[in-house]
Amino acid sequence: MRGSIQGVAVAGAALLLMGCATAALACSDEKAAVAAIASKGTMHIDQSDGPEGFAYAMVRQQGHWIYSRGESRDLRLAMSEHEKHPGDMLWFRIGDKKYVTRNQEVLDAALEAFNTQSELTDEDDNLAELQSQLTDEAAMLADKSAALNDRQAAFADRISDLASRISEVRDVNTRIRLQQRIQELRAGLTDLIPMQQVLASQQRLLARRATDLAAQRSKLEVSKVEFLEGVEESIEALLSDAVQNGQVEKD
Repeated sequence: MRGSIQGVAVAGAALLLMGCATAALACSDEKAAVAAIASKGTMHIDQSDGPEGFAYAMVRQQGHWIYSRGESRDLRLAMSEHEKHPGDMLWFRIGDKKYVTRNQEVLDAALEAFNTQSELTDEDDNLAELQSQLTDEAAMLADKSAALNDRQAAFADRISDLASRISEVRDVNTRIRLQQRIQELRAGLTDLIPMQQVLASQQRLLARRATDLAAQRSKLEVSKVEFLEGVEESIEALLSDAVQNGQVEKD
């Protein structure tokens, strides 16, 4: 499971962690538990599945920012610990053993990696916003193209009707007027051609932009995967060293 859950600022945000962590522990559904943690206050949770046997959750800025790697139950356990002892912390699990550290040196080292991860997430959000804008532009051009096609069809139908009437009219003056009207309609139909060409050009440009954006998103996904693999290795090594150096407490 990957994703981020953002809440909206509300009164009583200071009570967020105590109330929501308690509510989360009571949830039987794992996804509902994560949602319960972020149901109040201004909060950002960056959570994803982690390798079996290793999980961590860093809580900072009064609990408003959480970087979590592992199962939802790991996040719930971390938030339970934060409820008992508020403040910046790094909770982690190696196998069945659970630890927590508030050592500033360890927190700073981990935070450096997490900040880079946040930058990648922000870039992903920016590209998603651009994708949304392109989708809106494509819909607008599609509407314009449909309207233009309707106008062309209306001209063609009117010309066809008048042509049929001419064959039935014997009065010379009437036939002349009908022929003149057909010529006017044909001229109007011709006038629509430049508009059609402009729309086609805009659609081609939009398609190129969409292709470029897709390439950027694909490249970013590769970067995120590679970065996350590196982070896993460095964080696990960092925390293993912290255990050896006595910079952690057992949870």
